[in-house]
Amino acid sequence: MWRQSQHITKRSTTQPPTTGCSQTRAGVRGVIRKGLMITSEQFAELKKMPDENSRIDYRRVFSEGEYEKLKLGLTANSMDEKWNGYFFEDSFYVCRSWTGVCVFDFGLRKNDDGYVVENARVNRNSAQYGATDNEYDVHLLDFLVSNLILGELKPFPNRLGADVPSGVEQHSTAGTGYPEISVGMKPWWKLW
Repeated sequence: MWRQSQHITKRSTTQPPTTGCSQTRAGVRGVIRKGLMITSEQFAELKKMPDENSRIDYRRVFSEGEYEKLKLGLTANSMDEKWNGYFFEDSFYVCRSWTGVCVFDFGLRKNDDGYVVENARVNRNSAQYGATDNEYDVHLLDFLVSNLILGELKPFPNRLGADVPSGVEQHSTAGTGYPEISVGMKPWWKLW
């Protein structure tokens, strides 16, 4: 189930089964009330994006309603839910729920069309996040924000292709059960 605003809404039967994540804010230090951004003290406790990072070409304009959903953030409620999302001072941080490692972040700037993503980055510290393909990471970030935060139904970007049974990479990466698309293997990738 997804929690949004002041009520609980069940996912429709046309949506794929997922573990779902609550959009109430529990986590950093106790429960954070719905709809409030984290405080500067709570932000100071989060693991920051390491110096080893790459800019990625994640482009999106969020509507006012989508911006409000980003402000609610995302908190994993079980071990199967892999991601937390935090909003602080017009920036959004996507962190692994088990380790707290910041994997993605991006700024937001208001313009006439809504809120534009600026300076999206991905963690490139190999001890914290092993992926190295910026193109894939744009697809993964879009999947996480679109589906887990905004409630859309975008397919999971499966980078491993047909060599891995359907759902394996998605479950280990996102803990979800959405349809998948293959982003494609790079010729130099090896699976072992």
